[in-house]
Amino acid sequence: MKPYIIFDMDGVIIDSETWYYKILQKYLREKRILISESRLEKSIGLSTEDFYLQNEDMINISLQDFINDYHTYINEYGIPRYEELVFPHIKDCFFELYQRGIDIIIASSSSRQTIQDVLSEIKLQKFVEFYLGAENVEKKKPNPEIYLKIVDIKGYKPLFVVEDSYYGIQSAKAAKLKVIAYSQNVNNLNQSESDLIVYDHLEILKYC
Repeated sequence: MKPYIIFDMDGVIIDSETWYYKILQKYLREKRILISESRLEKSIGLSTEDFYLQNEDMINISLQDFINDYHTYINEYGIPRYEELVFPHIKDCFFELYQRGIDIIIASSSSRQTIQDVLSEIKLQKFVEFYLGAENVEKKKPNPEIYLKIVDIKGYKPLFVVEDSYYGIQSAKAAKLKVIAYSQNVNNLNQSESDLIVYDHLEILKYC
């Protein structure tokens, strides 16, 4: 059985969470939705729906109206240039894992099309065995469904999962998996439930 590692994508492979976080802050300011910075930081890693449900008391429109309005707002910015968002050493990390015969699997709350687009643009698709996205699960992170599905497909557990957000870490831990948290040392993410925190993707190689 070949060893494998499961990687989250947003916030682990590409810095898309910072990109979307800035748009969210701008949207909330323009719509005069007052949510504190500390509360916003606790929402990193959530879907739009879960963000609304967590902050419903501060938002005075319906869930569907919020989703429609916010997604329209995001679409005005277009698609980010993923090559500009990729973390510095992730390509070297994937190449080395590939050379060592360690399979790489992606578990993301993004759509499968987005995952495909990201991997294609940053030229990492050849290193990835397969990926699961939003369409592959009924319940998103922090529910462990996506990780349990991957373990079921493989038939055995990974060496570990690489996550960044509090909810992603919760998801993997609920699936009873070891978790290495990648930290940018920027946002005040709660990564206390992880088994280990690294600040450079090359550090991951020490634990393979």
